[in-house]
Amino acid sequence: ITDDTITSDKLGILGNSIFRNFVIHVDYARERVILEKGTRFNQPWPEDRSGLNVAWTPDHGAVEVLYISPGTPAESAGFKKGDVVISVDGEAIEPATGVLDLRAYLSEAPGITHEILVDRRGKHKKIRIKLEDLYD
Repeated sequence: ITDDTITSDKLGILGNSIFRNFVIHVDYARERVILEKGTRFNQPWPEDRSGLNVAWTPDHGAVEVLYISPGTPAESAGFKKGDVVISVDGEAIEPATGVLDLRAYLSEAPGITHEILVDRRGKHKKIRIKLEDLYD
């Protein structure tokens, strides 16, 4: 993609699903990006077992629930769009690493239960979620 062809629908095409495989070095002086195989190169992508879609949002400076898939443990547990995740099993979810940390918790083995503390419109709420296989 050249500068004159960049549009909003082309931004973000490359992301975690590709870059998680590499260590990325940016050489600004020579205007190049160097990719080296990382420890996760060609490893399977962790499988979500919750149905919860989260992202770091600048509005809250925290990890926020964006979407709850119908018929999943996240829906059964009572998550709501806009919940801000504070902690999992008493461990704080930090803004810098929170999305990856939370996704790691939500990709653990079926049957594992986590207690997730969220901020819902200024009030704290504890939600228990039991992970299960979502795909057969």
